[in-house]
Amino acid sequence: MAEKYVIAFDLGTSSMKAILMDQNANIVASEKRELHPCFPQEGWAESDPEAWWRTACAISNSMLRDSGVSPEAVCAVGFDAPSAGFIPVSREKGMLYPSIIWLDSRASGVANELNAELAAKTGEEGLRLWSGKDSIPKIVWFMRNQPEIWSKTDFFLSDTAYMVYKATGNAVISCQDAISYGVDFETLSWDYALFDAYGIDRSKLVKVVNASDTAGHLTEKAAQELGLTPGLPVTAGFSDCSAIEPAGGCYQPGDASLYIGTSMLFCMTNTDDSPSCATAYNFPSTNPDKKMYLLTNDMAGGCIDWIVQKLFAPDENALTMDACYRKVDKLLDTTPPGANRLFFSTQFCGERNPVCDDYVRAGFWNMNPDHNRADLLRAVYEGIGYETRWTLQEFEKSHGYHFDRLRVSGGGTRSEYLMQILADIMNVTLDVIEDAPNAVAKGTGYVALVAAGVLQFGDIGGLIRVSRTYTPRPEYRELYDRGAQLHQKYYETVKDFYQEVNGSL
Repeated sequence: MAEKYVIAFDLGTSSMKAILMDQNANIVASEKRELHPCFPQEGWAESDPEAWWRTACAISNSMLRDSGVSPEAVCAVGFDAPSAGFIPVSREKGMLYPSIIWLDSRASGVANELNAELAAKTGEEGLRLWSGKDSIPKIVWFMRNQPEIWSKTDFFLSDTAYMVYKATGNAVISCQDAISYGVDFETLSWDYALFDAYGIDRSKLVKVVNASDTAGHLTEKAAQELGLTPGLPVTAGFSDCSAIEPAGGCYQPGDASLYIGTSMLFCMTNTDDSPSCATAYNFPSTNPDKKMYLLTNDMAGGCIDWIVQKLFAPDENALTMDACYRKVDKLLDTTPPGANRLFFSTQFCGERNPVCDDYVRAGFWNMNPDHNRADLLRAVYEGIGYETRWTLQEFEKSHGYHFDRLRVSGGGTRSEYLMQILADIMNVTLDVIEDAPNAVAKGTGYVALVAAGVLQFGDIGGLIRVSRTYTPRPEYRELYDRGAQLHQKYYETVKDFYQEVNGSL
């Protein structure tokens, strides 16, 4: 049997990664190119979908050329991207407005309004269904503030769905990708009553499918631009959040996976029919026969990128990311666990878990003149650990689960220090999987292989290999237990302040 390959595109916030992977989960080529989101004003975040497509085409041609793999050997194409993006589209003119990406919180006021209306209807005070980063509030905001463009909009798409549309000409969205829009997870269809309640025209809704469904096939034009064969199946795709499920091989009840990229993502294959709650959604797995819990922190590795750029950019521009992490890790040897009582809060763009708060912001606290850049670095790393620990604790509290061991992937795994700090603070053994920085793309590739009939979902777990393991060090347990308590206490102390400062944005 001839070797089969898939191309999987992982669209991130600031870059696009792609892999050319064979049927045995071996990456034969990979490439990463920068993207350039823009931030027009406070709380706004946009990106150009047409630039995404041009980047995907350039990467595809480059990987095929460098690997020597024939386009005829590629059997499927898959895409993933962050959830909660919103792109209005005209059938005639294409994209009408840049993607309002997941980081955008311009609709926070709308979200508060919708939540207040819901609380009034139900009689439950403080009920919170939406954040300003969710798609429904973004759509309502757009209807009110861009009525001329909205009137010309034939349908709207998520970021993943837009890439699928460019590849196939078919406008569909997977239920796993539409989580922030309002989907009935039992029927795998839109929650039409929700859209009716907010005055969103049903005619602008596209078909909802499963992530592993074939959304369509490469058009002649798309195939030519990608350097591939026309007619190749293209999966419906999903959010990068959902991609960590196949990336970690999480298809058995209780399987759990942690991803440290720009965001922190966590998924667990569900063992029952427990409902969604404030800390986690319970929604369909990429495997139609399963369900999974999913939750996220908005910033994790993004905080590390920020601190490295701010403190080391002049020195590090010429270094690879791996080399940069090694240099930073070496500096961390000069400061003790606890960062000399310096703390860092990670919420640069608000937060969704462990609390839903659009207005809270990041910052160092308990700083004195003796703190140095090594202390700043360690405080950021430990802040990520505290926030992740708090998030999982809230999930465990709500659902009765306890984790002693987790599979980990994502670019953050490049840092030995970060992995050990996470293991110490969370008191959890961490198994870093092979090809961890490319894990989301591999997850997308696995599902594409399933859609092409090359794999079954039950095969994926056997393809996951662990590259290294980190165990919690008991000598730091008391220190980090106390630090975790203070981290939570700090938020409770300052949350009203941030509401007052940023509530009008």
